[in-house]
This record gives sequence, structure tokens and C-alpha cells, in this order.
Amino acid sequence: MMSKKSPNFVGNVITAIATGLFVTTVGVIEVFNIGENYSSKNYEDYVIVGQYKNLDYGASPKEITREDIQNNLKGYVDGMGGIYKDDEEGIVDEGDIIEVHYGKESIEENTVTISVGKHTFNEEIETALIGHKAGEKFNITLENGDTYTLYIDHVHEPDTITDSYVANLGIEGVTTVEDLKSKIKTYLEEKNNEEFLTEKGNALFQQVYDNCTFKEMPDEMIAPFREVIQKRVYNTVNSYKQTYGVEISADVLYEQTLLAGGYKSVDEYINALAIQDARVYAMCRKIAKIEGITANHTEVYSSAASDWANMTATYPTLESFLEYNDIETYERIVLTKEVKDLIANSSQGVSNNA
Repeated sequence: MMSKKSPNFVGNVITAIATGLFVTTVGVIEVFNIGENYSSKNYEDYVIVGQYKNLDYGASPKEITREDIQNNLKGYVDGMGGIYKDDEEGIVDEGDIIEVHYGKESIEENTVTISVGKHTFNEEIETALIGHKAGEKFNITLENGDTYTLYIDHVHEPDTITDSYVANLGIEGVTTVEDLKSKIKTYLEEKNNEEFLTEKGNALFQQVYDNCTFKEMPDEMIAPFREVIQKRVYNTVNSYKQTYGVEISADVLYEQTLLAGGYKSVDEYINALAIQDARVYAMCRKIAKIEGITANHTEVYSSAASDWANMTATYPTLESFLEYNDIETYERIVLTKEVKDLIANSSQGVSNNA
């Protein structure tokens, strides 16, 4: 039986790729053999692949505007504590930082610095301060009936960023405001391009999947994928128990996910994802066979080692980690990435830096 399906699976495909930990895995390359569960089965025979190269994404990275740069600059300065100067008029306005003495019996009871408009203090008092001046003393009665006497000591208003301020930030190669803006622009362009390439890759990968026709696979070919997802669900439930000290079933913990997907149980949800992942792998295997792509062993073991590095408390050695986490899973990760890159790089809508 042939079927066509186009679930939004991209978010479920694991794309964590290794980052330089292969050196820790050299000693076990001969111990574990890739392909016992996945590669030995002819997944590619269960899919007819449509067009997967020279696809039109029909989009390009958005241009970085002056407003984008200015907003990022403001966020950076605010994150550094902001730039302020004494307000010559001394009138409190939103955005000012003010020093206030206050109390029910005496203004000497409390002293506080308030960033007006950020609502980090009592909002009634904060709102009442606007329009008053430095050196002014006045009373305010709150909605709960409490009355306070307030005295505004100092008012500081936001100041303009200057070259001298930037020079003191200690950023290499950045000594002026224009230098900082240029660096911010480069950062935003790189970030924007990275996000664009991710969106493009996901969209094109989904498009290729939608162009495929799949045969019904025997359960033994879906089982390895189901096992991986079952472990992930188990780890999530166990982590919740350890974090909150509460026993909870998978059906309860995944209730919102089940409702959103129309699943009656976690088992049904797991099986649907397993079929989906098996089809993704079949598609990638078919394209990889056509294009002569293979999963590089170095990248496979580096990917596994990268995950293991975050779980050494549970798995003291890579061997023990791979006893629970099949190396074939990482072969699939790497092969999927290789195919995904091929699809994206051969298609239109590529950014200038791709």
C-alpha cells in the first residue's frame, strides 16, 4: 500500500551535530559497528522520492535596518546599566532613575532607587512620582489606605551614548559609537543569516518530504525508532520525578501534546512519531544512495560524544552511554544532516553568505 503524508515533522528530527569531541572516541571506533539496526535494512526501498534538488524557496534574508541597529544598541546599553546624567530641571519622567526617601512616619525609614517605568517598585508610588521634582516632599495615600511621605533626592535622565563611553567598554577594535554600531550590524546580519538558513533548510526538507510517496513498512523497521522515542519519553518522566519529587504518568505529563495532536495515548503518539521518523530516514537513505552520501564515522562518534559529555554523571564512559543510546541513532543524525545540507545548498533562495 502506498501513502502520501506531510506532517510537520521537521522539529522532531534530531539535528544536534558534534563539536570537536571526537578525540575522546577514537579508542572505541572498533568496538561499535554502525548499521546493525538501521543500515542493514533497506529503508530506501519503501519510498519513492520526488524532486529534491533545485527547489525554489522564494525568500531571502531580511535587510538589517537602522532601527534594528538602534534597538539592539539600546538593549545593549540598558543591559550594561544604562547611561544617565543629572536632570537639570529635576522633573521625574518615565525612563528616569530617581533616588527616593520614604516612610509612613518618617522619610528616613527607607531609601530606594527607582527606575521609573520598569515597574520594579510599587506601581502606585512609581506612577505618583511622575511630574514631581527633585527636592520635593509630598504625601501619597495608596488604595489600601496606607499613607507615605516621599522625598525625591536625585533625578537622573537617560543620556546619549558617547565615544568615550564606548571606548571604556573594552571591546577589541571598538572605540567609537560608529564602531559599535558596525559591530552590532555584523552580529545582526550573521544571526539573521543563520536563522534564515535554518528556516530555509527546514522548509525545503519538509517540501522534499511532501513530494515523497511511502510504502507501509513492517513493524520491525519502525521498532528501532519507537525504542528511541520511548527512551526519550521515559527520561522526561523520570527527570520530572527527580526535579519535583512527584510521581506522574507519561499520559498526564504529555496531556497537552496528546490533545494538540489528537492522540488517545502516549503509546499512540510514540508510534506515530516512530513511523514519521522511519519515513524521514527512508527518504534520506534513498537520496544518500542516489548522491553517494555516507555518514562519516568521525562525525557519528563525535555527535555521540557530544551528548555523552553532558551526561557523564549517569554514564561514566562512552561505552556505557552507547549501551543505552544506540550508535545507529547518531548515524541517522549525521546522514540526515548531510542530506538536509545537500537539499538546501542545491536550491534557490540561498543567502549571499551561504
